[in-house]
This record gives sequence, C-alpha cells and structure tokens, in this order.
Amino acid sequence: MRRKLFGGKRDVLVLLVIFLLCIAAIVLVLSTRTSMKNSYHDIQMEASSLMKKCEDFLLSYVLDNGIPIEPEDLNRTGLIGPAYTPLMTTMGDIVAKRTSLDPNFAAVLVKYYVEAGLKKGDAVAIGSSGSFPALAIASICACNAMGLEARVIASLGSSTYGATRVELALPKMLSLLSGAGLIDFRLLAVSPGGEADHGVGTMEGLLFDNTRGTVLALASQSTSPLIDESSLELSIRRRMELYGDDVRLFVNVGGAGANIGSSMEYLNVKPGLSLKLDSIPDSTTRGVLYEFASMGIPVVNLLNIKGIASDEGLAVDSVPLPSPGTGGVYYRTGHNRILVIVFLALILAVACASVILARRRR
Repeated sequence: MRRKLFGGKRDVLVLLVIFLLCIAAIVLVLSTRTSMKNSYHDIQMEASSLMKKCEDFLLSYVLDNGIPIEPEDLNRTGLIGPAYTPLMTTMGDIVAKRTSLDPNFAAVLVKYYVEAGLKKGDAVAIGSSGSFPALAIASICACNAMGLEARVIASLGSSTYGATRVELALPKMLSLLSGAGLIDFRLLAVSPGGEADHGVGTMEGLLFDNTRGTVLALASQSTSPLIDESSLELSIRRRMELYGDDVRLFVNVGGAGANIGSSMEYLNVKPGLSLKLDSIPDSTTRGVLYEFASMGIPVVNLLNIKGIASDEGLAVDSVPLPSPGTGGVYYRTGHNRILVIVFLALILAVACASVILARRRR
C-alpha cells in the first residue's frame, strides 16, 4: 500500500508553519503599507489650484455685483443659488451641492482622465446642466491641466441650490471665467434644460410665469448657438453632431434629460468613471451618455456627489472647504514588495521541503 503524501505529526507541523507564515506575512504587509503620491500628482494640484482660482473669481463677481449669498451657502462661496427661481427644474440635495464646491474635485477628474487613457490633445465632451456649476468648472480645469480639448454644451436649467440665479446661470459663469482668461474651452452650444430640454421650469404657473421665455432670453445673451429642438430625440442628435466624431470621453454633470436620457436606466450607471457600460438601452431618447457608451467611449457620471467624494477620499460637506491638495485622491496605497517576495519564498521553500521529505518516506 502506498503511503499518503501528507500524514503524521511532521506534516501537520509543516502545515502549521505555513499557516503561521501566511498570518505573519499578512500582518506585516498590511502594517507596512504606505501612501505614495500619484505619478500625476502635480497635474492634479494644477487642476485643483485652477478650480480654486475660478471659484474665488466668481465669488468676487457675486460680491461686486451685490448678488446675495444664500443662507445655505455655509462657506460663502457665492456658488449656491436660491432654491426656487424660473430656472429651477428639479429638487436638489443641498449637502451634495456644498460638497461639489471642493476644489479637489478637479483632481478627481484628472484621475478619471488618466485612468481612461487620455493623452494631450484628446477631445473631451462635457454635457452639463446648471445643477453643479463647480463640477462643470472642475471638468474643464482638469482638461486644461492635462492639455485636453474641452467641448462643452451647457444647459440653463438647474436643480435647487445650483446655478439657479437668472443673473448668474451656468453659461454666464463659464463666459466670465473664459473672459478672465482663467479657463480654456469651446462652448459649442447652450440649451434650455428642464423637461424634454424645453426650458419650462418646475415652478411654472406656481411661483413664476413664462419660465421658458426667461430661459430663451438668457440664451439669446450667449454668443454660442442655441439647441432648442422640438423633441428630446432631436436635441440628443444635435448634441452628438456638435461634439463631433473624435471624442475620447464624455462627462455628464448633473441630470439634464438630453445627457442621461428619458428613462430611469441611468440610475444603473455607477458614479464616476465607467470604461464600459454593461447595459445600454435601445431607445432614441437614451441620452448622450449612452450614445457615447454605445460607441465604446468611456463616460464619467457626475451624480451622487457624496458617494464620489467618499470613494475618492474627499470630505463631505466640509466647513471650511478643503484647500487644494487635500484628500486621498492624490495618493495610492503601496506595499513593501521585498517583504511580500521574502514571505512567498519562505512559504514556497517550506512547502517544497515538506513534499521532498514526504516522498523520501514512501
């Protein structure tokens, strides 16, 4: 009868030694792990510092023009708008709005762009409602820091506490920043926003009348073309034509219907970067995000802002706002490779020795 390869007290002892070595390896490797700066740390710092300059500039504009700062704007940034105005389209989360003002979100966008494999000169399509103006700015700042071409289509509609001020809607903010030479981008077009992208505010007939007229009047102040189609399908198609066929990544900021589509399917799109979507609706009103995804183009979904902040090591609803360079998004976790190699070698040596000894005993 052949003897078992493993059996007896000696083999039990060998298995115990291997087990203890594994435990020791896990403990030592975890206890010696370190945080290392990303290889693109300097670019992240450039982007977040630029975003901070943009926010400071807009705050100065607000103060110089006597625009009231809302009570909900705890950090007094001037970028939190009133809840109800003619531009208001949906309800928004005030905590998410305040969190989005962290200038380190520009560093998050740099991380996404790097992970998507973007190179200098690549085109990034940005579709933004007015709901998170700071994130529209962050997306552009990250493009500028990386030498990417930012192509923007901005909607006038906004959820509560976003760019809801008639005197300071999102296209106006972007125009001011461009005019000051702070950021560089192409504003391909503006659109009304709101349901079906027609510019009718939620408070139409309740608190305000002729909200669409207000929106169209604001749009006429822009030097960029107006997208004002008869249907959501045509609005989406027009956007795709304007963006062009050489886009390498699409960024959705907020919840404009033309960008995320008319169904609730967009809720299945994870926050942040998606290199590929598992499920793509078969609909002519599925939104620009899905149109690009269907072509294999990565997408960034800037909704669920509190979730993105937590995932990327940023503070949620911080008072005061963090300074550029603050947060885990600038670092990656590293392990002591020498320790890993040494323990793997020891475990392998003990295992091989036990097999050799067992064969000799047969």
